[in-house]
Amino acid sequence: MGKRSRACEACQALKIKCEASPINRSVCERCTRSGLTCVPAARRWQKDRIAELEEQVRSLQEMLDGGSSMQGLSAYGDSTRATSVLSAADGEGMAFSTNAASSACDSLAFLDARLHHDSQLQCLEVCSKTTRLFWSIIPLVDGSSADGSSATSRLQSMRTEMPTTLLAMFAFAMSPKDAGISQQTQEGLRKKVLETLGLAAVGFENPSHDLIQALLVASLWTRPSLDGNHANSIQLVKLAHDLSVELGLGGPALQSSAPAYFFRIQGPLPLEMQQTWLVSWVASTMAAIGMRRTHGFGWGLSHHNALCTLEKEASDPLFLEILHTVRLHAQIADALELCNPDSFHDINSALVRTTQAEARDRLGELNSKALAQDPQLSFWRVLAVIYVNEPVLHTKTNKVLFAGPHVAERIGVLEFAHPIEVTSTAETALRTLVEACQLAIKLVLHMDPSLILSLPSLCFGPAVSYVLFILVKAFVAVSAPGNTYGQVLSRDSLRIREAIGDLMAVNALLLKLDPHMGNWNTRIIGSVEWIAAWLDDYESMIGRYEMNLEREIAE
Repeated sequence: MGKRSRACEACQALKIKCEASPINRSVCERCTRSGLTCVPAARRWQKDRIAELEEQVRSLQEMLDGGSSMQGLSAYGDSTRATSVLSAADGEGMAFSTNAASSACDSLAFLDARLHHDSQLQCLEVCSKTTRLFWSIIPLVDGSSADGSSATSRLQSMRTEMPTTLLAMFAFAMSPKDAGISQQTQEGLRKKVLETLGLAAVGFENPSHDLIQALLVASLWTRPSLDGNHANSIQLVKLAHDLSVELGLGGPALQSSAPAYFFRIQGPLPLEMQQTWLVSWVASTMAAIGMRRTHGFGWGLSHHNALCTLEKEASDPLFLEILHTVRLHAQIADALELCNPDSFHDINSALVRTTQAEARDRLGELNSKALAQDPQLSFWRVLAVIYVNEPVLHTKTNKVLFAGPHVAERIGVLEFAHPIEVTSTAETALRTLVEACQLAIKLVLHMDPSLILSLPSLCFGPAVSYVLFILVKAFVAVSAPGNTYGQVLSRDSLRIREAIGDLMAVNALLLKLDPHMGNWNTRIIGSVEWIAAWLDDYESMIGRYEMNLEREIAE
């Protein structure tokens, strides 16, 4: 066989080599094998090829112009392009991404088809009140002002600069009941946001501040899906951190990948981006500790510089205090290797004692600040006490059972700490741990239910579940056959039934505001009923064991 002087039409279309058939050289081997009529392709002159390419360029330009004109579909959007940034200094040097612009137009058109202007203003007002309880993404919006110009201008600004974040706030960071929209409408917005974020995950959207903020909103205030296909908040948090690094929020110490290098920010970061970088660190750290997943807990120069800027501006004092507290959580988790199931640090070791002393000193500093009495901050700081005393319940093999989700199967009735000698150090740690768990549950009991529903479900609901879980583990450690901690604490002193009753009371209040359980905090706190059922079975089993033991002794 040999190559023909001119390819046939079929081979030309497939861009493959056209070889003559060994049987009949007037036709090609492929057409003979496939039973096709072999017709030589017409000659293509260079000028014809140039004309064809010019036509393709014109066609693509018309498509791009058509995409830009889609802004006319939106009643408000004159400029809705999300940006891929080459320089962020003073807002100059912004390079606009065509794909991002098209995506933004599509998202806003989707939003406008489902929510009219007044509904969007109401949603924005509700979201501003919700998010400021953890992270002030936007200033507080008051839609009840006389002219409403402030709310309108804020909405217009979000539509222009942060369209994906706006959709994410409407989809995740509010109750549909509070905003006066249907669950189905919010579900549609959620799917649209996740579709956009999915494109970012596979590289079809360039990293941008808008996408990173949308990812953080969707992960922090994640909500159950009506069809059961829930978003994975842990994956969203990781993606937010990865895109932050790609965009350059981590500074020169954290290099972008090759595909994102030319979209990387060069120059000083605006305040909003520095805060976003810190929020990404807080979210990923809290998620890692809750799930006990490997995490560097790295606090680099970029984090320090961002923190200094935020402290100087003092624009979000509550988030700053949350950040300081989560830094303490990270330091404890790092020192005690809470996320490493293969490590073991005895409660009597010098490392644990040093970490406890440092945590006490740091908590003393934090509790002396102005916002120390905030119920949310109080809860997070009591959680630090629980973390630093948790090793009193550790063994060389049971650390994996402390990871979330905190279900009955992970209580570990056969894997509990029972040291041969209970030292005064272990006794103090156990008492402190139990008292901290009881205090944390009382703090939740006295929180306003609306506050609980506004707090990020990525971390708050799981943290409440963890507190009860630790108290149950302590109950097992003082009651299970072969225990030694029962020497220093009685079962009644743990008040486990009282703690369960308190959380069931909290759940009853949450259900009044959230009857359809559209908030993960409601569902997770409501799971206390499963622990109550487990406790009934466990106490029944222990009762039978002790009865049999007494009978054997009597005999």
